[in-house]
Amino acid sequence: MLRVRRTVSVDAAYRALGRFVVRFRWPIVAFWILAAIVTSAALPSLASQINDNNSAFLPANAPSSKAADLATPILGAGANGRVADITIIATRSGRLTSADLAAMQRETALTKRCSHR
Repeated sequence: MLRVRRTVSVDAAYRALGRFVVRFRWPIVAFWILAAIVTSAALPSLASQINDNNSAFLPANAPSSKAADLATPILGAGANGRVADITIIATRSGRLTSADLAAMQRETALTKRCSHR
């Protein structure tokens, strides 16, 4: 018994695939359109799977978590990672002067006006 061994070349495989795709082009296009519709309806959206709150990945004792907790009274609980403009006033010695306090009040009023926009 004589067996003939056929080797399948890569060229022949791609030629066969090309013939198949050309012959059944419209059913293949319909399949991909149907697959796109079914997967977009059946699978969850990408936006529902994204968690953009980086603090959820950090432990409570991480330095940035501690800093966020300390900044909550200043920035408010609804800051959501947005950092407001914070003005720090310091003097070299002694207490704050009335000019310093007036400047702080102006900055506070300006910040409140800008945050309500």
